[in-house]
Amino acid sequence: TIKVALDTSNHSLLVKCAEQLEDAAFSLTSRCVSSSIPDITVSSKSFPPCETWIVSNAPARVDLSGGWSDTPPVSYEFGGAVACLAVTLRNRKPLSARCRRTKHVCGIKLVVENRDIDSGDLIESESILIAKMKDLSDFRNPQAKCALSKCALIALGVIPISDITENEDKSIEDIIENVYGEKVGIEIISTSLLPHGSGLGTSSILAGCVLSSLGQCLGFEKVKDRGFLIRAVLNLEQLLSTGGGWQDQVGGLYGNLKLCTAHLNVIPVHVHVEELQIPPENLEDMNNRLVLAFGGRPRLAKNILQKVLRQWASRSPEIMGTVKKLVSGAHRCIETIQRKDYKELGTLLDDYWTLKKVMAGEDSGVEPTEVKHIFDTLKR
Repeated sequence: TIKVALDTSNHSLLVKCAEQLEDAAFSLTSRCVSSSIPDITVSSKSFPPCETWIVSNAPARVDLSGGWSDTPPVSYEFGGAVACLAVTLRNRKPLSARCRRTKHVCGIKLVVENRDIDSGDLIESESILIAKMKDLSDFRNPQAKCALSKCALIALGVIPISDITENEDKSIEDIIENVYGEKVGIEIISTSLLPHGSGLGTSSILAGCVLSSLGQCLGFEKVKDRGFLIRAVLNLEQLLSTGGGWQDQVGGLYGNLKLCTAHLNVIPVHVHVEELQIPPENLEDMNNRLVLAFGGRPRLAKNILQKVLRQWASRSPEIMGTVKKLVSGAHRCIETIQRKDYKELGTLLDDYWTLKKVMAGEDSGVEPTEVKHIFDTLKR
Protein backbone atom coordinates (compact mmCIF):
# COMPACT_ATOMS: atom_id res chain seq x y z
CA THR A 1 0.00 0.00 0.00
CA ILE A 2 2.84 2.40 0.83
CA LYS A 3 4.53 1.72 -2.53
CA VAL A 4 1.27 2.35 -4.38
CA ALA A 5 0.74 5.59 -2.46
CA LEU A 6 4.23 6.79 -3.32
CA ASP A 7 4.03 5.74 -6.97
CA THR A 8 0.66 7.37 -7.54
CA SER A 9 1.12 10.37 -5.22
CA ASN A 10 -2.42 9.73 -4.02
CA HIS A 11 -2.90 12.23 -1.18
CA SER A 12 -5.64 10.40 0.73
CA LEU A 13 -3.75 7.12 0.46
CA LEU A 14 -0.53 8.76 1.66
CA VAL A 15 -2.33 10.21 4.66
CA LYS A 16 -3.83 6.81 5.46
CA CYS A 17 -0.40 5.16 5.24
CA ALA A 18 1.13 7.86 7.44
CA GLU A 19 -1.55 7.34 10.09
CA GLN A 20 -0.98 3.58 10.08
CA LEU A 21 2.80 4.01 10.41
CA GLU A 22 2.30 6.49 13.24
CA ASP A 23 -0.01 4.05 15.06
CA ALA A 24 2.65 1.35 14.63
CA ALA A 25 5.32 3.67 16.07
CA PHE A 26 3.17 4.50 19.08
CA SER A 27 2.48 0.78 19.61
CA LEU A 28 6.19 -0.05 19.57
CA THR A 29 6.87 2.75 22.07
CA SER A 30 4.09 1.42 24.27
CA ARG A 31 5.60 -2.07 24.10
CA CYS A 32 8.99 -0.72 25.23
CA VAL A 33 7.43 1.15 28.14
CA SER A 34 5.08 -1.64 29.19
CA SER A 35 7.86 -4.24 29.23
CA SER A 36 9.41 -2.48 32.23
CA ILE A 37 6.68 -3.59 34.68
CA PRO A 38 7.65 -6.75 36.60
CA ASP A 39 5.30 -9.35 38.04
CA ILE A 40 3.98 -8.33 41.44
CA THR A 41 3.63 -10.76 44.32
CA VAL A 42 1.02 -10.27 47.02
CA SER A 43 1.98 -10.57 50.68
CA SER A 44 -1.03 -11.32 52.88
CA LYS A 45 1.11 -10.33 55.88
CA SER A 46 1.08 -6.78 54.53
CA PHE A 47 -2.72 -6.50 54.37
CA PRO A 48 -3.98 -3.60 56.49
CA PRO A 49 -7.16 -4.33 58.47
CA CYS A 50 -10.39 -4.28 56.48
CA GLU A 51 -12.10 -0.83 56.45
CA THR A 52 -8.73 0.90 57.06
CA TRP A 53 -7.99 3.71 54.62
CA ILE A 54 -4.49 3.76 53.13
CA VAL A 55 -3.69 7.34 52.10
CA SER A 56 -1.01 8.59 49.72
CA ASN A 57 -0.55 12.28 48.98
CA ALA A 58 1.91 14.33 46.96
CA PRO A 59 2.88 17.86 45.98
CA ALA A 60 2.51 19.19 42.46
CA ARG A 61 5.54 19.80 40.26
CA VAL A 62 6.95 22.74 38.33
CA ASP A 63 9.38 21.95 35.52
CA LEU A 64 12.14 24.52 35.03
CA SER A 65 13.71 23.07 31.89
CA GLY A 66 14.12 19.85 29.95
CA GLY A 67 10.47 18.87 29.48
CA TRP A 68 9.73 16.75 26.38
CA SER A 69 13.24 15.24 26.54
CA ASP A 70 11.78 12.79 29.10
CA THR A 71 9.15 11.45 26.71
CA PRO A 72 9.66 8.05 25.07
CA PRO A 73 10.94 7.57 22.44
CA VAL A 74 12.87 10.86 22.75
CA SER A 75 14.47 9.82 26.05
CA TYR A 76 15.36 6.40 24.58
CA GLU A 77 16.96 7.80 21.44
CA PHE A 78 18.55 10.98 22.76
CA GLY A 79 18.71 10.73 26.54
CA GLY A 80 16.75 13.11 28.73
CA ALA A 81 17.29 15.61 31.54
CA VAL A 82 14.69 17.64 33.45
CA ALA A 83 15.11 20.15 36.26
CA CYS A 84 11.98 20.37 38.40
CA LEU A 85 10.61 21.43 41.76
CA ALA A 86 8.06 19.78 44.05
CA VAL A 87 5.65 22.50 45.19
CA THR A 88 2.88 22.80 47.74
CA LEU A 89 0.00 25.24 47.31
CA ARG A 90 -1.34 27.12 50.34
CA ASN A 91 1.07 24.87 52.29
CA ARG A 92 -0.92 21.83 51.19
CA LYS A 93 -0.02 18.79 49.13
CA PRO A 94 -2.79 19.12 46.53
CA LEU A 95 -2.96 15.54 45.21
CA SER A 96 -4.02 12.44 47.10
CA ALA A 97 -5.61 9.02 46.89
CA ARG A 98 -7.05 6.71 49.52
CA CYS A 99 -8.00 3.06 49.25
CA ARG A 100 -9.56 0.44 51.51
CA ARG A 101 -10.79 -3.10 51.45
CA THR A 102 -14.38 -2.98 52.62
CA LYS A 103 -17.40 -5.15 53.31
CA HIS A 104 -19.67 -2.28 52.28
CA VAL A 105 -18.95 -2.55 48.53
CA CYS A 106 -19.62 -5.47 46.17
CA GLY A 107 -16.97 -5.13 43.48
CA ILE A 108 -14.76 -2.05 43.12
CA LYS A 109 -16.02 1.47 43.73
CA LEU A 110 -14.05 4.28 42.05
CA VAL A 111 -14.50 7.94 42.99
CA VAL A 112 -12.76 11.01 41.54
CA GLU A 113 -13.04 14.32 43.40
CA ASN A 114 -12.06 17.90 42.72
CA ARG A 115 -12.10 20.04 45.87
CA ASP A 116 -11.49 23.69 46.73
CA ILE A 117 -7.92 24.12 47.94
CA ASP A 118 -8.87 26.60 50.67
CA SER A 119 -12.12 25.24 52.11
CA GLY A 120 -11.91 21.60 51.03
CA ASP A 121 -15.48 21.90 49.73
CA LEU A 122 -16.39 19.47 46.95
CA ILE A 123 -16.50 21.20 43.55
CA GLU A 124 -17.32 18.19 41.41
CA SER A 125 -17.05 14.42 41.52
CA GLU A 126 -17.77 11.29 39.54
CA SER A 127 -18.05 7.69 40.63
CA ILE A 128 -18.61 4.27 39.16
CA LEU A 129 -19.11 0.76 40.52
CA ILE A 130 -17.11 -1.93 38.74
CA ALA A 131 -19.20 -5.08 39.12
CA LYS A 132 -18.27 -6.98 35.95
CA MET A 133 -15.31 -7.00 33.60
CA LYS A 134 -17.23 -5.11 30.91
CA ASP A 135 -17.43 -2.10 33.25
CA LEU A 136 -13.72 -1.59 32.55
CA SER A 137 -13.99 -1.80 28.76
CA ASP A 138 -13.48 1.95 28.19
CA PHE A 139 -10.24 2.19 30.18
CA ARG A 140 -8.30 3.47 27.13
CA ASN A 141 -10.55 6.53 26.84
CA PRO A 142 -9.06 9.37 28.96
CA GLN A 143 -12.48 11.04 29.05
CA ALA A 144 -14.26 7.97 30.46
CA LYS A 145 -15.44 7.97 34.06
CA CYS A 146 -12.58 7.25 36.50
CA ALA A 147 -10.38 6.11 33.59
CA LEU A 148 -7.11 6.69 35.46
CA SER A 149 -8.17 4.49 38.39
CA LYS A 150 -9.37 1.79 35.99
CA CYS A 151 -5.91 1.72 34.41
CA ALA A 152 -4.29 1.55 37.86
CA LEU A 153 -6.17 -1.69 38.53
CA ILE A 154 -4.78 -3.13 35.30
CA ALA A 155 -1.26 -1.74 35.70
CA LEU A 156 -0.88 -3.45 39.10
CA GLY A 157 -2.26 -6.72 37.81
CA VAL A 158 -5.35 -6.61 40.02
CA ILE A 159 -7.46 -7.05 36.89
CA PRO A 160 -6.02 -9.18 34.04
CA ILE A 161 -6.30 -7.11 30.87
CA SER A 162 -7.19 -10.17 28.77
CA ASP A 163 -10.28 -10.85 30.90
CA ILE A 164 -11.78 -7.46 30.04
CA THR A 165 -12.44 -8.54 26.46
CA GLU A 166 -12.53 -12.33 26.79
CA ASN A 167 -14.66 -12.62 29.96
CA GLU A 168 -16.70 -9.43 29.99
CA ASP A 169 -19.46 -10.86 32.19
CA LYS A 170 -17.05 -12.24 34.78
CA SER A 171 -17.77 -10.99 38.30
CA ILE A 172 -15.21 -8.63 39.85
CA GLU A 173 -16.24 -9.86 43.30
CA ASP A 174 -15.31 -13.43 42.35
CA ILE A 175 -11.89 -12.31 41.06
CA ILE A 176 -11.11 -10.50 44.31
CA GLU A 177 -12.20 -13.52 46.35
CA ASN A 178 -10.09 -15.92 44.24
CA VAL A 179 -6.97 -13.79 44.57
CA TYR A 180 -7.26 -12.55 48.14
CA GLY A 181 -9.21 -15.37 49.72
CA GLU A 182 -12.02 -13.25 51.13
CA LYS A 183 -15.33 -11.85 49.99
CA VAL A 184 -14.54 -8.16 50.10
CA GLY A 185 -14.83 -5.05 47.95
CA ILE A 186 -12.34 -2.30 47.15
CA GLU A 187 -12.94 1.45 47.28
CA ILE A 188 -10.56 3.98 45.70
CA ILE A 189 -10.99 7.74 46.03
CA SER A 190 -8.63 10.13 44.23
CA THR A 191 -8.69 13.83 45.07
CA SER A 192 -7.22 16.91 43.40
CA LEU A 193 -7.18 20.42 44.84
CA LEU A 194 -6.00 21.81 41.49
CA PRO A 195 -8.01 23.09 38.52
CA HIS A 196 -8.29 20.81 35.48
CA GLY A 197 -5.42 21.28 33.04
CA SER A 198 -3.30 23.24 35.52
CA GLY A 199 -0.06 22.08 33.88
CA LEU A 200 1.39 20.92 37.21
CA GLY A 201 1.69 17.23 36.36
CA THR A 202 -1.63 16.47 38.02
CA SER A 203 -2.68 13.25 36.27
CA SER A 204 0.72 11.53 36.43
CA ILE A 205 1.28 12.41 40.08
CA LEU A 206 -2.28 11.44 40.96
CA ALA A 207 -1.67 8.13 39.17
CA GLY A 208 1.33 7.56 41.42
CA CYS A 209 -0.83 8.26 44.49
CA VAL A 210 -3.54 5.83 43.31
CA LEU A 211 -0.99 3.09 42.56
CA SER A 212 0.69 3.61 45.93
CA SER A 213 -2.49 3.53 48.04
CA LEU A 214 -4.05 0.66 46.05
CA GLY A 215 -0.86 -1.39 46.13
CA GLN A 216 -0.34 -0.97 49.87
CA CYS A 217 -3.98 -1.76 50.53
CA LEU A 218 -3.59 -5.08 48.66
CA GLY A 219 -0.21 -6.04 50.08
CA PHE A 220 1.96 -5.13 47.07
CA GLU A 221 5.24 -4.30 48.79
CA LYS A 222 6.81 -3.16 45.52
CA VAL A 223 4.79 0.08 45.43
CA LYS A 224 6.87 1.40 48.35
CA ASP A 225 9.76 1.68 45.88
CA ARG A 226 9.49 5.08 44.17
CA GLY A 227 11.54 3.85 41.22
CA PHE A 228 8.93 1.18 40.60
CA LEU A 229 6.13 3.77 40.83
CA ILE A 230 7.85 5.94 38.21
CA ARG A 231 7.86 3.04 35.74
CA ALA A 232 4.36 1.93 36.74
CA VAL A 233 2.94 5.39 35.95
CA LEU A 234 4.61 5.25 32.53
CA ASN A 235 2.86 1.94 31.92
CA LEU A 236 -0.47 3.25 33.23
CA GLU A 237 -0.36 6.20 30.83
CA GLN A 238 0.23 3.85 27.92
CA LEU A 239 -2.83 1.85 28.99
CA LEU A 240 -4.78 5.12 29.20
CA SER A 241 -3.58 5.98 25.65
CA THR A 242 -2.32 9.40 26.77
CA GLY A 243 1.35 8.40 26.68
CA GLY A 244 3.82 10.72 28.34
CA GLY A 245 7.22 10.83 29.96
CA TRP A 246 8.59 10.43 33.46
CA GLN A 247 9.18 14.00 34.63
CA ASP A 248 5.69 14.63 36.05
CA GLN A 249 5.66 11.68 38.42
CA VAL A 250 9.31 12.17 39.36
CA GLY A 251 8.57 15.83 40.05
CA GLY A 252 5.77 15.02 42.51
CA LEU A 253 6.83 11.68 44.02
CA TYR A 254 10.30 12.97 44.92
CA GLY A 255 10.63 16.12 47.01
CA ASN A 256 12.74 19.25 46.74
CA LEU A 257 14.66 20.50 43.70
CA LYS A 258 15.72 17.68 41.39
CA LEU A 259 17.84 16.97 38.36
CA CYS A 260 16.35 13.89 36.69
CA THR A 261 18.24 12.12 33.91
CA ALA A 262 17.84 9.03 31.74
CA HIS A 263 20.47 7.47 29.50
CA LEU A 264 19.94 7.00 25.79
CA ASN A 265 19.56 3.53 24.26
CA VAL A 266 18.45 2.01 27.58
CA ILE A 267 15.21 0.01 27.57
CA PRO A 268 13.42 -0.19 29.94
CA VAL A 269 14.03 3.38 30.96
CA HIS A 270 16.06 3.94 34.11
CA VAL A 271 15.64 7.38 35.64
CA HIS A 272 18.34 8.74 37.93
CA VAL A 273 17.02 11.32 40.40
CA GLU A 274 19.42 13.68 42.12
CA GLU A 275 17.57 15.42 44.93
CA LEU A 276 19.10 18.76 45.87
CA GLN A 277 18.31 20.41 49.18
CA ILE A 278 17.69 24.14 48.89
CA PRO A 279 19.04 26.08 51.92
CA PRO A 280 16.23 27.88 53.81
CA GLU A 281 17.51 31.33 52.85
CA ASN A 282 17.61 30.34 49.16
CA LEU A 283 14.14 28.85 49.40
CA GLU A 284 12.79 32.11 50.82
CA ASP A 285 14.44 34.03 47.99
CA MET A 286 12.83 31.75 45.40
CA ASN A 287 9.40 31.94 47.04
CA ASN A 288 9.64 35.74 46.94
CA ARG A 289 10.46 35.74 43.22
CA LEU A 290 8.46 32.91 41.68
CA VAL A 291 4.73 33.32 41.06
CA LEU A 292 2.48 30.38 40.17
CA ALA A 293 -0.56 31.38 38.12
CA PHE A 294 -3.26 29.42 36.32
CA GLY A 295 -4.12 30.79 32.89
CA GLY A 296 -7.63 29.34 33.05
CA ARG A 297 -7.34 27.38 29.80
CA PRO A 298 -7.11 23.59 30.27
CA ARG A 299 -5.48 21.48 27.57
CA LEU A 300 -5.35 17.71 27.08
CA ALA A 301 -1.68 16.76 27.24
CA LYS A 302 -2.29 13.79 24.92
CA ASN A 303 -3.06 16.07 21.97
CA ILE A 304 0.06 18.20 22.44
CA LEU A 305 2.22 15.12 22.99
CA GLN A 306 1.18 13.68 19.63
CA LYS A 307 2.32 16.87 17.91
CA VAL A 308 5.64 16.85 19.77
CA LEU A 309 6.35 13.25 18.74
CA ARG A 310 5.50 14.08 15.12
CA GLN A 311 8.02 16.91 15.32
CA TRP A 312 10.60 14.54 16.78
CA ALA A 313 9.94 12.00 14.02
CA SER A 314 11.07 14.57 11.44
CA ARG A 315 14.59 14.67 12.97
CA SER A 316 15.02 18.13 11.46
CA PRO A 317 18.13 20.10 12.49
CA GLU A 318 15.87 22.57 14.33
CA ILE A 319 14.16 19.86 16.40
CA MET A 320 17.40 18.00 17.18
CA GLY A 321 19.00 21.27 18.24
CA THR A 322 15.97 22.14 20.38
CA VAL A 323 16.13 18.84 22.30
CA LYS A 324 19.84 19.39 22.88
CA LYS A 325 19.09 22.85 24.32
CA LEU A 326 16.30 21.45 26.52
CA VAL A 327 18.71 18.92 28.06
CA SER A 328 21.51 21.43 28.59
CA GLY A 329 19.01 23.94 29.97
CA ALA A 330 18.06 21.51 32.76
CA HIS A 331 21.66 21.35 33.96
CA ARG A 332 22.07 25.12 33.67
CA CYS A 333 18.91 25.74 35.75
CA ILE A 334 20.27 23.67 38.62
CA GLU A 335 23.62 25.50 38.50
CA THR A 336 21.87 28.88 38.40
CA ILE A 337 19.74 28.12 41.46
CA GLN A 338 22.78 26.92 43.36
CA ARG A 339 24.53 30.22 42.52
CA LYS A 340 21.40 32.17 43.56
CA ASP A 341 21.47 33.93 40.19
CA TYR A 342 17.72 34.49 39.88
CA LYS A 343 17.96 36.93 37.01
CA GLU A 344 19.67 34.26 34.93
CA LEU A 345 17.04 31.75 36.10
CA GLY A 346 14.35 34.04 34.72
CA THR A 347 16.16 34.15 31.37
CA LEU A 348 16.43 30.36 31.30
CA LEU A 349 12.71 29.96 32.08
CA ASP A 350 11.86 32.34 29.23
CA ASP A 351 14.16 30.38 26.89
CA TYR A 352 12.53 27.14 28.03
CA TRP A 353 9.06 28.37 27.11
CA THR A 354 10.30 29.30 23.64
CA LEU A 355 11.89 25.87 23.17
CA LYS A 356 8.70 24.09 24.25
CA LYS A 357 6.71 26.02 21.65
CA VAL A 358 9.21 25.01 18.97
CA MET A 359 8.91 21.34 19.98
CA ALA A 360 5.11 21.40 19.87
CA GLY A 361 4.81 23.39 16.65
CA GLU A 362 2.86 26.52 15.78
CA ASP A 363 -0.59 24.90 15.51
CA SER A 364 -0.30 22.79 18.69
CA GLY A 365 -2.25 25.05 21.02
CA VAL A 366 0.56 24.79 23.57
CA GLU A 367 0.30 28.57 24.08
CA PRO A 368 -3.38 29.59 24.27
CA THR A 369 -4.24 33.16 23.28
CA GLU A 370 -4.95 34.10 26.90
CA VAL A 371 -1.53 32.86 28.03
CA LYS A 372 0.25 34.69 25.20
CA HIS A 373 -1.55 37.88 26.22
CA ILE A 374 -0.33 37.45 29.81
CA PHE A 375 3.27 37.02 28.68
CA ASP A 376 3.10 39.95 26.29
CA THR A 377 1.70 42.17 29.06
CA LEU A 378 4.41 41.13 31.53
CA LYS A 379 7.18 41.89 29.04
CA ARG A 380 6.03 45.45 28.29
